Amino acid sequence: MILDKILDIPNIESLVNNGIYAEKLNDLHVSTPFFFHPSSIGGTCLRKLQFDFLYSVIQKTLLDQVEEKNLFFVKSNPKLFRIFNNGTAAHELYGRYIKNSGVEIELEKPIINYEYRYKGFIDGVINTKDKYILEFKTMNHFSFSKLKEPLIAHIKQINIYQNEEKCDGIVVYINSNTQEIKEFFVKYNVKDVEETLNIINVIRTAIENNLFLSGDTQANCNSCKYDCICNSDRIIKEGEYFTSDIFNMDSLHEQLKNEKIYKR
Repeated sequence: MILDKILDIPNIESLVNNGIYAEKLNDLHVSTPFFFHPSSIGGTCLRKLQFDFLYSVIQKTLLDQVEEKNLFFVKSNPKLFRIFNNGTAAHELYGRYIKNSGVEIELEKPIINYEYRYKGFIDGVINTKDKYILEFKTMNHFSFSKLKEPLIAHIKQINIYQNEEKCDGIVVYINSNTQEIKEFFVKYNVKDVEETLNIINVIRTAIENNLFLSGDTQANCNSCKYDCICNSDRIIKEGEYFTSDIFNMDSLHEQLKNEKIYKR
C-alpha cells in the first residue's frame, strides 16, 4: 500500500520539463516570416540570421531536420530553458518594481519596422526628466563578476531600439545568484545606430543576390539548429549561391517581392 502510494507521487521536475517541451513544440512557427528579431542582430553568425529570416522557405525535408534537432536540444537541456525562462520572469518582475515606484514606464513596448524588417518588444521605456530605453539581462555569478562593460550584442540590440525611440538607453544586468545589479549607459549616437542597421542591409543585399554570408566559428556550430544544413555532408562556403535543395527558390523570390523586403 505504501509502495503504491510512493509510485503515485508525481515527479514535479519531470512535469516541468515536459511542459517546457510542450511549449517549444507549440512555438516552432511563432516567429513572423521575413523579419529580424532585435536581440539576434548582434550575433556573430550572419548565416544564422539569414536562415532565421528565410525560415519559412527552407525546403520541408531540411526544415523537419532543423525542427527535430531543435526539439531534441530542448528535451536534452531542459535546465537551460528553465534558466532562460527564470531570466524572463526576473525582467518582468524588475519592470513591475520600477512601475510600482511611481516612475512612468511602458513595459514590453512592441516595435515593428518595415523598412529594416525587424520586429520585437522593448523591455521598458522609462520617463523621468528624460526618456530612456531599458534592457534587462540576467547572468550567472561568474559572468556577472567579470562584467566591466555591456556586451556588444546587447549594445546592438539597444541600437535597434534607439532607431525607434531616438533616446539613450540603459542595459541592466542582474546577477541570477545574488540579485546584484550593474547598469550601463548607452548613449544615443546616430552613427552607432547606422552601423548596426548596416548589418541588416548586408544580410538583405546577400539575400537579394542569393548569396550565403559567412558562418560562425566551428565552436558554435554543434549547438546551432541549422548545423544539419550548412555544416553537414556538404559544407556551405561564404559566397556560395542559394540552391533549390536548401530553399524553395520560387517561393522565396515570390514572397520577397510580395513583401517588398529587398534592400532599398
